[in-house]
Amino acid sequence: MYLCERRNCFQGYKECQRIMKYRKNWTSPILKDHFDSGVYFGLGLFEIAISFFPSKLIRLLEMAGFSGVRTVGVQELLNCAELTEALR
Repeated sequence: MYLCERRNCFQGYKECQRIMKYRKNWTSPILKDHFDSGVYFGLGLFEIAISFFPSKLIRLLEMAGFSGVRTVGVQELLNCAELTEALR
């Protein structure tokens, strides 16, 4: 149950990432920045947190749909930090 809830959360962030990539009509650039910063922040934290697990556990989590690449997580957090007008 616990893993399923976390996977649903992670998949939700991945869906938001797809929205962020393909959506072109935003009502406001500020709202887009807030949305983008939330997606970058959430995905970055997931990636970094999972990357600290032992490699055998990471392989199992990857089979469940997670990923855990530390450099990707750091890049997502840097993307979030670049959005200076956003909440995060």
